[in-house]
Amino acid sequence: MNNVTVIGGVAFEICGIPKDVCRLRNSNPGKVRITVSGIAHNIAKFLRTYGTDVQLVTAIGSDLRGELIERECRSLGIGLDYIQRQDAESAAYIRVYDDDFNLLTGINEMEIIDRIPVRHLKTVLPAINQSDFCVIDSNISVESLGFLTENVTVPLFYEPVSVAKAKRIGMHLNKCYSVKANRFEAGQLSGCSCDTIRGAYRAAEWFLTQGIKKVFITLGSEGILYASEEDFGHVDGIKVDCEVSSAGAGDCVSAAIVHSLLKGASIREAAEAGNKAGAEFCRTDHFGENYF
Repeated sequence: MNNVTVIGGVAFEICGIPKDVCRLRNSNPGKVRITVSGIAHNIAKFLRTYGTDVQLVTAIGSDLRGELIERECRSLGIGLDYIQRQDAESAAYIRVYDDDFNLLTGINEMEIIDRIPVRHLKTVLPAINQSDFCVIDSNISVESLGFLTENVTVPLFYEPVSVAKAKRIGMHLNKCYSVKANRFEAGQLSGCSCDTIRGAYRAAEWFLTQGIKKVFITLGSEGILYASEEDFGHVDGIKVDCEVSSAGAGDCVSAAIVHSLLKGASIREAAEAGNKAGAEFCRTDHFGENYF
């Protein structure tokens, strides 16, 4: 069985969707979901569906949120041997959708993840380097990203999280084996506009010049662009006829790509697997999962 260490964010999440048109500055009847989210958590969760042995390195607080996060992770078989427990509030996120599942607004409280100290990662480093693969997301601090990229010896898979946090990795990007970014994150990192597939190709070329071995740029309904020294191409998007939230689809794509790479798939096969997994995720209404 493959072993993957995933390092980054996990959060207690509350989502709401109105029954009808959402009226701002008003109370709207609808549905409310309580679950656990976060990029690193989601990737770890989806990797478990492939039977991968996963350890999640993150931080939780000594509060009810932390208890519920821990309970959910253990129920999924996600290893928590190396989490840090802090005397603080666990990360949390509130998102509100409109009646078409478009995000209206969100509020995140992720400071505890940013405060994971390098000294904790130093104690975990020997275990990380016994993994087959290590996934890092940019919810952790600049210092932590720098330490990991300079000291982890197994292949590193970088998940930029958002446009705002993508550049946290800075000059250490070239230490990563693989990057999966959406078109906006790829544009932020590379300085190339990715509004078109041609622009995404230019961004992918830039990543390769930085030393990245395998590049994946997700383009929403237009599919996935992939690039390596051996192969360069584009997988067309899969049409999805449904009206559900796509939140979490990118993490599902990342997990499928990591799983495929672990199994020795070609870069195109990995992109195809990610494309298919993302489409399948978007065909399913996940609203209502994981009630406590």
